[in-house]
Amino acid sequence: MISIDIPSLLDGIYDAALDASLWPRLVGELVQTMRGSSGLLFTPQLSAEEGIWASHNISPEGMRHYVEHYHQHDIWTISLMSRFHGLDGVYSGDQLVPPDEFQRSLFYNEFLAGLDLRHLGTAAIGERTGQHPRLHLSIYRPARLPPFDDTELSVLALIGGHLRRAATIQSKVRVALDRRQSIETILDSLPSAMFLVDSSRRILHLNAAAAALLRRAAIFCSLQGRLVPRDPRLADFLDSAVTTAIRRKRASVHALADANGESFHVLVARLAPEGAGKALVIVVNRHAEPSLESSGLFTRLFGLTAAEARLALKLADGGGLKEAAAELQITHNTARTHLRHIFEKLDIDRQAQLVALLARLQMLVAPADPQ
Repeated sequence: MISIDIPSLLDGIYDAALDASLWPRLVGELVQTMRGSSGLLFTPQLSAEEGIWASHNISPEGMRHYVEHYHQHDIWTISLMSRFHGLDGVYSGDQLVPPDEFQRSLFYNEFLAGLDLRHLGTAAIGERTGQHPRLHLSIYRPARLPPFDDTELSVLALIGGHLRRAATIQSKVRVALDRRQSIETILDSLPSAMFLVDSSRRILHLNAAAAALLRRAAIFCSLQGRLVPRDPRLADFLDSAVTTAIRRKRASVHALADANGESFHVLVARLAPEGAGKALVIVVNRHAEPSLESSGLFTRLFGLTAAEARLALKLADGGGLKEAAAELQITHNTARTHLRHIFEKLDIDRQAQLVALLARLQMLVAPADPQ
């Protein structure tokens, strides 16, 4: 009988979901728990950079030989896909391939035997919604040890459910981090002052122009890491604008002036769709020249697709829907579908509102004022 420390294993699984560097250590713990000699946890449809590839006691050279040549002779995987149609479940090597057939195989004699790997216990783990990649956990034993029995396979089944959830968590976290990096890259590339804030106006990110604006202490300053108006009377206005952007998903544009009479436009908007709990505060000089097109900011602010953004920008030029569709070489019905999605994402219901909003947004990515 194997001895399994469930709380410790679960801690390790969910720790690895948040820190991918811990997967190899977890695989080592699983191998020890299952009385194996080596193990591999991997996403067969994804690379190591995109998914999970973590091993224990398998040399890089052995992995290279497998990937370059022997994977096409992997009789266990071939059987899983052909006999069991790749169905989720736990399997022993002997269930996948009869022992006599396996020991005659090229895969065993030319590859596994040299690594002293004879027995397999594997869990094929699918993500139930189909939105995330499959995951395989394979534990190996040498010939001197017995095959994996039903009790041991039941432990693999228990572990498999948690591995599936952990892989889903990792995938979502990775997407969120990638999107955040993408947002920050866009903000850093724009000349206007850009502040990414949370619901309490805590500054999460600011670009170079925003940092310069804070140094000038023109209309905003930073107090204990929070974005604060220089004029205390505007604190309620900024709170209301940020709350409206985050909770009601509605952007707003405001005209403000500093103590010297210099005028600014301030846009407060939620970053969609990944910006839950965050707002973008953009500050530009009122006299900046318009240059919204191709900045990438418009699509990020409102979660528009590239096609929807192109149509919206065409409509901002004052033309009608049919004319815009013709210029973009799309059908009128496709344009109407895009327009409906634009209205939903911008929380408006008339084309005139779209034109008015875009007219105000045009200035937000303009070149910095020469002053």
